Amino acid sequence: ISPHNIEVIPRKVDTDVKAIIREKSKDADLTIVGMLEEVIRHKGVAFFEGYQDIGNTLFVNAALQKNIK
Repeated sequence: ISPHNIEVIPRKVDTDVKAIIREKSKDADLTIVGMLEEVIRHKGVAFFEGYQDIGNTLFVNAALQKNIK
């Protein structure tokens, strides 16, 4: 994936993250969504719902945080 094809979207406190992802990714060929293990434990399968209106979605998790510049 070329760096110019990546858009990091900062998270704002009072915004619906899924709505932002759906809006920004509606025409994308691939959307990569990072996830935290704690959130998956809390929300379960519901975390993966709400992405039906976008194309291919890849959910990723890592053992350690990786900063994207």
